Amino acid sequence: MKTAILLLGHGSPRQEANDSLVRTASMIKMVGGYDMVTAAFMEFGKPDIQTGVKQCVDEGAEKIIFMPYFLYMGAHVSKDLPGEMEEAKKKYPSIEMIMTEPLGEDPKLAEVAVKRIASAVSSRQQAAKNLPPEGIEKESFRIIDDVLKGYNIGELEYPVVRRVIHTTTDFEYATSMLFSKGAVEAGINALKNGCSVVTDVDMVKAGILKSYRNRLGIEVFCHISDEDVIKEAKEKGVTRATIAMQKAKEKINGGIVAIGNAPTALYELIRLAKEEGIRPALVLGMPVGFVGAAYSKEALAASNLNYITNTGTKGGSTITAAAVNALMILAAATA
Repeated sequence: MKTAILLLGHGSPRQEANDSLVRTASMIKMVGGYDMVTAAFMEFGKPDIQTGVKQCVDEGAEKIIFMPYFLYMGAHVSKDLPGEMEEAKKKYPSIEMIMTEPLGEDPKLAEVAVKRIASAVSSRQQAAKNLPPEGIEKESFRIIDDVLKGYNIGELEYPVVRRVIHTTTDFEYATSMLFSKGAVEAGINALKNGCSVVTDVDMVKAGILKSYRNRLGIEVFCHISDEDVIKEAKEKGVTRATIAMQKAKEKINGGIVAIGNAPTALYELIRLAKEEGIRPALVLGMPVGFVGAAYSKEALAASNLNYITNTGTKGGSTITAAAVNALMILAAATA
């Protein structure tokens, strides 16, 4: 069944405003992979809604989804747009037509608002051009603290979220990071006791601050490039990340595992804990990618391990190392 999306806007006498909805329609088509996405307007803009419906039908649409690109359930969404759809149904009774909810209240919209706020606040960075390096970092953290006011982030979790945002300039992590109960405390205590840190890739290892590693007596291990790991992975037809986790079992027990790239490393770690009784003090599981990353994080959150993770496809070596660094700084401050 060929489906068309009719993206509905109010319309404006200003053509540039209407052009914005047309560009948004193109982005929705690309991201969603839909057959066709057409922008249509209640007034001022072209095409109007009935013309937009006709265009969809003429292009072979067998189903039309009306998507009100409105924030709230006002009169247009609750009355006017349903009326337009009913009129279209009378003209084309063989075409299936449904209407979605408007944009409404959604955490993703809050994230967009936060980014806009951050952008406005960051304009103050222009005054920091002549600051020394330590002054630039201080100003960066001040900007982050300004934006994060009012967020419900735990006292111990806050420095971790803060440093991740400082590293990425992405305020989405303020809402997407997840911590198991007592995770930060477990990580701090393990680091104060000189635990090992095992990473899935060399990039995570490289990002962990050497000054704090030396101060706390921490050794960081990564076996992804070991010759025996490469050989065994090839022989067994599995990823190197899987074999690298198996090789590090003894170091993982009671240590910290930082996974920023490979979902298979995270899956193997969960298996080691479940089937072989390997118990890390803390797992920082934030692999990045469209395939497997989000599901591996969900599996971690559903396990009985102490964890720090985030939802969705975002992640990576940089933020994973930043989270480890935040924990080391906290550990060093209380050692």
